[in-house]
Amino acid sequence: MQKSRLSRLLPLFAMATGIALVGVTSAFKEAPISHAGSYFYEFVGDQTVQSEVQDRTQYQRVDAGCAKTDGDLCGIYLPNDASSNANPSATDFSPHETDLWNSAQAETSQDQNVIEMKAD
Repeated sequence: MQKSRLSRLLPLFAMATGIALVGVTSAFKEAPISHAGSYFYEFVGDQTVQSEVQDRTQYQRVDAGCAKTDGDLCGIYLPNDASSNANPSATDFSPHETDLWNSAQAETSQDQNVIEMKAD
């Protein structure tokens, strides 16, 4: 009698465990990338030179996103607008200098909400 009862409860336990696992893994999906309210500054320097990647004067405000066909680092999205072809402010730019260099070296964005890489 005890064994029969256990064999009936086992499938229910397996289903409950499966549902719980689905719920837990769904909770850890990445949020979609949104650049709403941000302005794009295209990188115009040499991505192999650290001083250029980390220099805000090597970035220019453009209306469209990444149009580069060479190199991997396209640019950066920042919260404040500047006139066309102007450089970003030091206040907006400087917190991202290290991530920009690391992105250029790794050829992958270290912060996808801010740093844009060229699509392959």
